[in-house]
Amino acid sequence: MAFGEHTSKSIIGTKSRELLGKRIVLCVTGSVAAIRSPDIARELMRLGGDVYVVMNEDAGARCPS
Repeated sequence: MAFGEHTSKSIIGTKSRELLGKRIVLCVTGSVAAIRSPDIARELMRLGGDVYVVMNEDAGARCPS
């Protein structure tokens, strides 16, 4: 792994290559559902997607670290 590359990059495409080459923006707002956003992002990455997360201030207070 190159210096500076996040460890989550290692799961990209491990389940399928269905989303390979696709850029996905996961928008998270101040909702109870924000707690599930890390699970959703990981699954999209396992399917090959390049996931970018955008959060508002309220979502940051609800997501687990």
